[in-house]
Amino acid sequence: MTLKYKMVSASAAVLILFGAPAMAQDKGPDRRGDRMFERFDSDASGAVSLDEFVEASSHRFTRMDRNNDGTVSEDEVDAFIAKRTRRIKDRILSRLDANGDGAITQAEFEASRRDRFARLDTDKSGEIEKAEAREGFKRHGRRHGKRHGRHRDKR
Repeated sequence: MTLKYKMVSASAAVLILFGAPAMAQDKGPDRRGDRMFERFDSDASGAVSLDEFVEASSHRFTRMDRNNDGTVSEDEVDAFIAKRTRRIKDRILSRLDANGDGAITQAEFEASRRDRFARLDTDKSGEIEKAEAREGFKRHGRRHGKRHGRHRDKR
């Protein structure tokens, strides 16, 4: 399996399962951009310099450079992607595999969707109105630390 295929597959899985809530919470990409700006503007000057931008992103390279030799090999990229993929897999299984057997049946998947629908349909009308969906995605973000759809803290 090629590196490009692995990256596209992992990205697609994340978007399919978690993309909609991530884009809906906190007014979507605009709020994410605000949070990113706040993290990058380390001197609170109201502008991000090139040095601040590079420094704020340097931890990503460090996380991938497992042997600390100053370069990231293809094997290190594979390991980095595999670790992220394992976390995604574990999260999906913990949420959807109701009986804990390591597999998700169609019934388990549909039950999780029915539960999610019931949580979103706060007025119990049998339909999810736009306002309910917005509020549900906000609650989802608060419960999960608003971490979906953006890079997390250093690991």
